[in-house]
Amino acid sequence: MLHVQIELTNRCNFQCKFCGIKHYRTNDDLPLNDVKKLLDDIKKTDFPGSRVYMISFNGLGEPLLSPHLIESIRYAKKSFPFVGFVTNGYRLDHKMTEDLLSVGVDYISVSLNAVDPKVYSEFQGYGLKDPGRAMNTVIENIKYFLQRRDELGLKTEVRIPYCITKASKTHLKEFTDYWRKTGRELIIHTIRLLEFEEAGKNVRYTRCEHLTENFLVFANGDVGFCCCNHTRAGIIGNIYKDELKTLFEGEEYRKIVEDNNKGDFSHLPPACRICENHRTDGFMGDHSMGYKFIYLNNPLKQVKWTLYTYGWLLLAELKRYRLTWPLFRKLKDLVYRIEYGKAKNRR
Repeated sequence: MLHVQIELTNRCNFQCKFCGIKHYRTNDDLPLNDVKKLLDDIKKTDFPGSRVYMISFNGLGEPLLSPHLIESIRYAKKSFPFVGFVTNGYRLDHKMTEDLLSVGVDYISVSLNAVDPKVYSEFQGYGLKDPGRAMNTVIENIKYFLQRRDELGLKTEVRIPYCITKASKTHLKEFTDYWRKTGRELIIHTIRLLEFEEAGKNVRYTRCEHLTENFLVFANGDVGFCCCNHTRAGIIGNIYKDELKTLFEGEEYRKIVEDNNKGDFSHLPPACRICENHRTDGFMGDHSMGYKFIYLNNPLKQVKWTLYTYGWLLLAELKRYRLTWPLFRKLKDLVYRIEYGKAKNRR
């Protein structure tokens, strides 16, 4: 297990067009004492695979709506080297920025997807009364966060995911140029939106690296065996009823992992049947690797992240075959250990 996601709240102030929260909204909040107990359990549990390097405080809800985000990050950093979260950025105001940097958050990923209100309204701004105003607020929030990070000499990674669709792909250059002109270091992380629906007859499945690599705990305590399980179809237990050790040593989870390791896709659970991470389009066409990294304003780091972009695609070829699958897992662990094994910001 390399990466655990914890949903502090299922509440959200946006209704992004591509997000499934509108179908699975529960408005639950995970109390701080339960967050701490969960982090303690994660630390002491002997999961299959490697150690946990990364804790992300996100799920379907907006982390900045949680009153316990700062204290949760502070507590997580006592035991885990890389801690952060994904946000829509609207409530990333000056005070929140100062609080986050004061506890040494290691990364923050702000879903923006546009510097043009028309494009923004098709993604994060969908359904908002004034998408342009919301977009400008988020942009200014990101700029202030970058400014304060640099003034304090911190190494917090700032990532801006960019969803590539027919409606947005022509805007990518304008988007990238805009952030390049700020002179600040950040990563634009282009992604292809995954679709969660039943596959056609001719679908080709491949092993999924997310099994035994990460899982997601929802704000109501439900445990999903994979971080991509936003449809809640893959719940294997609940932290208020079950020990993590029991869940991940249980028959249900063990059978899913064994079938995945063998490449037996005849009994895929519902959560996996509808997930594109289990599918392949052939050589260098793995669905789960539909992204690339653009590191701005640091040429050396741009080389590194460009190598990551194509390295992941080549690495994904190894997971398709039973003989090279163990090698894939070892290399994936090595990458995590190098990239996330040390805290970006020590406190």
